[in-house]
Parts: sequence; structure tokens; C-alpha cells
Amino acid sequence: RLMSVFLATMSHDLRTPLNAIIGFSQILLRQSNKGNDDARSARGHQRQNDMVQRILTNGQHLLALINDILDLSKIEAGRLDLRLETVNLRELTATTVASLQSLASQKQIEVKVEISLDNPLVTNDFNRLRQVIINLLSNAIKFTERGHVCISVYESALNQLTITVEDTGIGIAPEQLSQIFDAFHQSDQSVSRKHQGTGLGLAITSLLLEMMEGSIEVESELGQGSRFTITLPRHVKVHDSQLSEKSSLFEAQA
Repeated sequence: RLMSVFLATMSHDLRTPLNAIIGFSQILLRQSNKGNDDARSARGHQRQNDMVQRILTNGQHLLALINDILDLSKIEAGRLDLRLETVNLRELTATTVASLQSLASQKQIEVKVEISLDNPLVTNDFNRLRQVIINLLSNAIKFTERGHVCISVYESALNQLTITVEDTGIGIAPEQLSQIFDAFHQSDQSVSRKHQGTGLGLAITSLLLEMMEGSIEVESELGQGSRFTITLPRHVKVHDSQLSEKSSLFEAQA
């Protein structure tokens, strides 16, 4: 049932940005064929820039949807490996927050950063750790209409780090809390839902953290906000063992 719902909503979410890409591209082609008069005017130039920006935005949205599907398929097939390196967690957090600042500014939401690290160096996969932080921060911004989002990074124990992402958003209903890390699950399954997405972000985040020997927990109150807490070892180790049965999503949810 969840797979059917997933395919139905995904087909809608993929077609919407793709239609915008095709439509605005056709308009640009027609304008360029008319000659250079409009292109020379400031007004025509601004219209063209606006349409190009829409193409870029929808293309990025479509790419994000596809990347989620590919990541899940790689994890499910056991073909995703961590590329471990030394990472400056303080710098990674700061640059990641900066990359999402425009999204928060559009909604007039403040993003607070609290970092307390005596030693910011960790051993992890830079891109995958960044993906985890982006997933949680972008979710917090998406589901927050007013107030703020706060990310905190600190050393919670010897060789153990904790990252929390807290928001003042819509919160999660108690009956939904046990399912939010399941693949394909969304609290609103309709194609007309306000907050679009694949429903894979938190599932992928949970699986990536499992590969990193970490964990994630959530506390939330409907209408008040949510708090996600990640616990990670300072130095992630390479393991030859397969992912636990938790990553066998299709089998477990069949």
C-alpha cells in the first residue's frame, strides 16, 4: 500500500517541475526567435532572467527527488560505502547552514547556530554527513512558518558528538512519531499536500547514521515544534559487515 502511494505521489511530484522546465524553455526559445529588440530592453531582460531562475529552481527540485530515490536504492542493494576522511565539523556545519540561509530568509525564519567543540575534527564521510545535516535543517525550515530553527553541535561524551536540530514548526502528531523514519511515509499522503517531497529524507538519514554507527531520536509536540537529536562517534570505522535488517526496507515493510 505504501509503495503504491509512493509511486502515485512521486509521479505527480516529478511531472510538476519537469513540465515547468519544458514550458519555460519553450518560451525562451520562442523569444530568442523573435529577434533582439526585447532582449535589449531592461524589462525583457528581467523577464528572461526570471524564467531562467524558475528553470534552475525546478531543475534543482527534480534532481533532489531523483537523488533521494537513487540513494535509497543504493543503500537497499548494499552498494553505498562511506568514504572516510578527516572532517572539520565546525566548518561543515557553518557552510551547510549558509547554503540554506536563502530558504530561511524567504520565510523570515532565523537560523541559530550553537557550536561547542574543543576539537572540531572528526572521521566521517564529508558528503554523507553534510547530507544528514541538510536533510534535518531543510525539513525544519520547510515545516516552520514562524519562529526559528536552531542547530547545536557539542561533545556529549568522550569521543562522542551530539547534533541537535530544533524548530518552532508545526510539530508531529504522537501517532506519527513511530513511523517518520520509515521509507515512503509522509503524514500527508495527498498529491495536493502543502509540503512536497519524496518522504525518503528521514529514512535515508536514519540509514546513513546507522552506517556511521550513530543514532537519531525525535521529540515533538503538535503545533509547538520538533527536536531531532543525532549521536555519533568522533571516529567512524570501516566495517565489512552488511547493514542490519533495518536497512532491508522493502522486505521489512512488505
